[in-house]
Amino acid sequence: MKNSERNRNGKAFEKLKEIDKAIELYEMNVQLKCTIGFSHIRLIQIYKKQKDKINELRILNAYLPIMQQKVKEASSSLARAERQFRLEDVLSSIAKIKSSND
Repeated sequence: MKNSERNRNGKAFEKLKEIDKAIELYEMNVQLKCTIGFSHIRLIQIYKKQKDKINELRILNAYLPIMQQKVKEASSSLARAERQFRLEDVLSSIAKIKSSND
């Protein structure tokens, strides 16, 4: 199964409220070092909703280098600004979780 198929199936499982199955598919993409970022974003949102700070932080940290690369690869200033904003959001989320654990 391709990364994109796992993402589509994961989203379908979310709609069916079968969150554990969605997590399993998204986690496969993270483990396979998928750089699209969709799986990371969905997992961050799911773990945040579940108040699972450990896994949320783990996925944020896995997503960070992907976002940093996307900022570097942006072809226009608008795309770069959007990606930079998302990167700053990721960094802010990481800092917030770390400070709440202290």
